Amino acid sequence: MSEKEIENAMLRYLNMMPDCWAYKINNVGIYDPKKKTYRAVKNKFVLKGTPDILGIYKGKPLAIEVKGPRGKVSKEQQDFLNKHKSMGGIGGVARNLNELREILNEHTNTEGIPE
Repeated sequence: MSEKEIENAMLRYLNMMPDCWAYKINNVGIYDPKKKTYRAVKNKFVLKGTPDILGIYKGKPLAIEVKGPRGKVSKEQQDFLNKHKSMGGIGGVARNLNELREILNEHTNTEGIPE
């Protein structure tokens, strides 16, 4: 599966649960047709490393960085997740639905996240 397919599966899964609301954060940048590349958004409130999925799960903030099988987490992405979790949020890196379930179980001390 591609990273986009994994991300879509995770969003469908999360939004099927009655106690979860999750949404995609588009953090690719702005396409510059003259340079034929994406450039970073220059705004002090746009945080580099913002995860792909944000939301609320069981009343807690949720942040999930989606990676494909060989994807690497950047320093900024890991720093974001560390700060998010240190402030009481649920978060982590997930490459598939099983890893997503592990994150939800680990951070909410619950058993039986739906499969």
